Amino acid sequence: MQPKSLKDNLVEGVDYKIVYVEKIDCTSCCSCVSNLPEYFRLDDQDLSETHNHGENINSAIIFKEDWEKIQNQMEICPGECILWKE
Repeated sequence: MQPKSLKDNLVEGVDYKIVYVEKIDCTSCCSCVSNLPEYFRLDDQDLSETHNHGENINSAIIFKEDWEKIQNQMEICPGECILWKE
């Protein structure tokens, strides 16, 4: 039996958002990777992408308690490429 992914364990009524990186705009500055490695990593082309423990690649689930951390990273990103999925 395969372990459930984070998406499989979401509970109705729990506040979360999805964050991703618009890779075409990524400058590979590594700021997000350095500051929030739990949510950002570099892909094989040295572009940033979001993740949850190696899952949900470039579609990371962010719970309410970490929204401010992600928003702060969005504001300092030189490529302005970190975005909330609408």
